[in-house]
Amino acid sequence: MSNTQSSVQALRLESVCRAYIGFIWMYRHTDALLSLKEAVSKVQKAVDLMVAKNPVLSGTLAQKKDASEQVTIDYKSNLESVSTVPVSPVKVSLRYKLVEKSGFDQNRFPELFGHLKCLTPDIEGLPVLRLSIFGFECGSLAVAVLCHHILMDARAAIMVAEGIARACCCYEEKGECLELWHDRNVIRKLLQEHALSVSAKPSDVCQHMDDIIARSSESNSEGLLQAIIATEAKNKDCQFRINKSKIARLKSLPNLDRSIAGLSANDLVMALLWRTWSRILVTLGSSFPGYTYTGGPIDMREKLNGHTSSNTSEYLGNMVLPHPISATKEFVVQQPLLSVALLLNQHKRRASVLLYKEFAERVESGAPDILATVAVSDSPVITFSNMTRLPIYSVDFNLDPAKNKADSVQLCSFESPLMAFAVDDGAGGFLINIVLPEIVAQAFADDLEFTEYADIIY
Repeated sequence: MSNTQSSVQALRLESVCRAYIGFIWMYRHTDALLSLKEAVSKVQKAVDLMVAKNPVLSGTLAQKKDASEQVTIDYKSNLESVSTVPVSPVKVSLRYKLVEKSGFDQNRFPELFGHLKCLTPDIEGLPVLRLSIFGFECGSLAVAVLCHHILMDARAAIMVAEGIARACCCYEEKGECLELWHDRNVIRKLLQEHALSVSAKPSDVCQHMDDIIARSSESNSEGLLQAIIATEAKNKDCQFRINKSKIARLKSLPNLDRSIAGLSANDLVMALLWRTWSRILVTLGSSFPGYTYTGGPIDMREKLNGHTSSNTSEYLGNMVLPHPISATKEFVVQQPLLSVALLLNQHKRRASVLLYKEFAERVESGAPDILATVAVSDSPVITFSNMTRLPIYSVDFNLDPAKNKADSVQLCSFESPLMAFAVDDGAGGFLINIVLPEIVAQAFADDLEFTEYADIIY
């Protein structure tokens, strides 16, 4: 086994640990199965177990003689006991006041997990997976993160998560996914049946996926799934490492505006990825099948089944951008990295206040909390992460967005074959795993500005 493979393998438990935390945090509280204290206790127990099994979690990437040995953990039982823990709801009024004062900063670690050992106060490293499957919800994404890290196979993770999503959802005739993903009894049963051991092979995962699809007879979206899997087959797994110290040095340059101090590493990394990606789109243009660039901060709509979206906000990383968008591709490509990062930060704060206002009004009026969790439970992700959601103020699945242009706050999935997530490696860097068409993976590697701050691992 090569040194690179050993390093990646040694980092799996760090990643899995964060995936557990993300899974729990992203599930909204729908019942009172456990108190807040009990939930935290279960999370801590899982974290302690993983820390005990792998010294990487204590903050070192030092290679050991047995680094190539596979660590065995009972993921199945842990997943059963940990991933189904509900999270107590946050008091909206208190959090809303904080938002009004300073803007909602999703980079801050949720208070629930702030004291947990071996997890940094800043949640910038928490993995959230971007999958190109219509109808995904964040809980299933966290399951896919977990599967990906265990299997080191992105396509297998897509298939497993897709199966879980489909088995936990009802589909209307139009193929739209109704939000039933909060049914923890269904999730728990599926995880018990399909939680995979470390030794599982991608072929086993495919069989699991086939079984789930066979039982999900109400779904009419299998054709879409197969089309996406076919697209993914053309893609390439890629991992690169962002050096946090190099990014941080940007903030210490002389004669910088005071607003720079408010930027997080997440903002800077996101700006770096945004600009690199924009340059790829501008350079490749129509020769890059399935993608267009329409002048927004980034528009990666794959023309799958002719799907396009209008009157939506774009969920870019951990940032929501309501239209109209002031940035053009020329700005993103040509301006200094700090300027792009500031734009990201400003948009995020403005949008988050709007989201929180909608969230507070819905909860205080007693309206069903179907979509409001976007304001409190979406975890940050250092990449292009998109999820399809309805307008936050409405539970009407047939709502015509054309009639609600002024108020619509919607997160759009571009349905592109782009999947990525990031983990803090505990040694001064972010490891970012991404699935890209091979031509784009090479473009990242060839971009001099990008490689100044990042190292391609594989």
